[in-house]
Amino acid sequence: EARLLVDSWPRAVAGIVETISSAGAELDMLERAQQKSSDQPNRTAMIVGLEGSGPKHLNSVLDELSGLESVSISEHSVDRH
Repeated sequence: EARLLVDSWPRAVAGIVETISSAGAELDMLERAQQKSSDQPNRTAMIVGLEGSGPKHLNSVLDELSGLESVSISEHSVDRH
């Protein structure tokens, strides 16, 4: 699971879904999240649930998502080792 901050909601969702699919992972869940005081202003928080072949694969997906112009990852529950 990862918490993303995105510009251009809901337009950015299409790029997120496409990136996850292209990386060979599955989108298990996608929902808007409540803003936190630590969130960047003017960005929409969302939670995505990902399914992949293991931590290495999921880290690769997170790297690709963070490479999107409109997306930053604020939190995740994947082991980054």
